[in-house]
Amino acid sequence: MQIIVNNEALDVTLENEKNLGEIFASLQNWMAEGGMYPLDIQVDGTEININEQSTWQHIALDDIDEFKLEAGTYNDVQKQQLVTVMDYLNLLLTLSAQMTKEDPAVAGQFASAMSEYEYIRMALPAMLQLDNAAFSSDFVKLDNAAVQLDTTPDDPGAVAEFAARLEQLGIILLDRLSELNDPKTALSRTSKLLSEMLPNLEDAGIALQTGKDKDAYSFLFRISEMTAKLVRLLNNYSIETRSQEAGELTKQLDELSGLLEELNRSISDGDRVLLADLLEYDLREKLDAVLGGIGLLLGETI
Repeated sequence: MQIIVNNEALDVTLENEKNLGEIFASLQNWMAEGGMYPLDIQVDGTEININEQSTWQHIALDDIDEFKLEAGTYNDVQKQQLVTVMDYLNLLLTLSAQMTKEDPAVAGQFASAMSEYEYIRMALPAMLQLDNAAFSSDFVKLDNAAVQLDTTPDDPGAVAEFAARLEQLGIILLDRLSELNDPKTALSRTSKLLSEMLPNLEDAGIALQTGKDKDAYSFLFRISEMTAKLVRLLNNYSIETRSQEAGELTKQLDELSGLLEELNRSISDGDRVLLADLLEYDLREKLDAVLGGIGLLLGETI
């Protein structure tokens, strides 16, 4: 059996592998050492679903002439997942736009497509790099619309509301796909936006000391949000470029995230003095260091 990975034939000697599942597992382990992951597979020129391993893992190697595998980075895996989910959302949106009570065929197709929704919904938090609690908070309207649709599937209003929430989700997924397609540009743009916010740190501290908590807390939320995004983008860039420098900066960002958690605790405790100091001094120092490092990494002025 000939084994081809990314259009290159491998010169390998099989050990104890007897079936496709075993050779696939061996190749997975070998690729993982280089930070690569399987994306698509073909057996004798026929593409098979990599996610339905139970349907092909028992195929004997003696029955296979050629096994082809396409591999990519973790970023490529994420892109593949995003495209799959976006295609699914587009199917739901197309069917929801066509749904009428006079067309039971379309309603049946929509119901059939919706049978896969719970599986997609469960995968979304990890795909968007959010924990379940954060996803449920950010997408509560989507979840509520899905529950309402399940309760009243024939209600045009419920269908329309669910479709509207799917469109909003699609915009976010498209943005994440754009980040993965061009990690450097995404990292540069976000770093510059965050840099432009730094002069306002002192104002936020003053706002806290003068009783304008709402303004300061709103600004802190934006800083936290941008920092979390920066962590994600730096990870993407590190994977794409295999940059050790990016990995070191990610550690600094993790420390920055710890400082933001301390800020959040100060908010919960109502400790305005500590919060103002953290905003004006510690946070500024760490942000300056991280953004300066990203500037050096990208060869740009941030």
